[in-house]
Amino acid sequence: MVTKATVTKAKKKWFTVLAPEYFKNKEIVDITAFEPQQLVGRPVEVNVMMLTGSPKDQQRKLIFRVTGTQGEKAITEPWRYALVDSFIQRSSRRYKERFVHVLNVQTKDNKNVIIKWVAMGVKKLHHPVRAELMVKLTAQTKDKIGKIPCGELFTPLALDKLSADIKKELRLIFPLDKLLVWKLAVI
Repeated sequence: MVTKATVTKAKKKWFTVLAPEYFKNKEIVDITAFEPQQLVGRPVEVNVMMLTGSPKDQQRKLIFRVTGTQGEKAITEPWRYALVDSFIQRSSRRYKERFVHVLNVQTKDNKNVIIKWVAMGVKKLHHPVRAELMVKLTAQTKDKIGKIPCGELFTPLALDKLSADIKKELRLIFPLDKLLVWKLAVI
């Protein structure tokens, strides 16, 4: 006698993804999963303008990682940040000097982050001046990021302030025209 096995089809449920507390726990997007445990570790990409409401944040994107759920809500933490590559290309067209500097630093709450700086200047730099700028940029980055908690570091206000403060310090060596945080990621 042949018996038929019953196949149970589970329905996916909708979960609302919330931004971290630094972004006032705004609802980002709805995603589906069979169970809440399947959401843990899933990345969610967001344009920063959706979180801040400011059009100047259109060129920034954040990737959050789901850390857990509370009922039908998914809780996230910041994982990666980046400026859109087309914005960097448009911004750097008129500058003769461009260099990228990548650093691995520790935040106030002992999380390791990789930060990728892009510096631009109208005038070409000599190699010793560029080397001195990179040494000073490394020291200032480690000092300033060491005083900021990891989650707060991903806010546009904190990134702009960090760039402005370090650019002011680098002015003593050579006045750069732009200093931007191109990418940022938690290791």
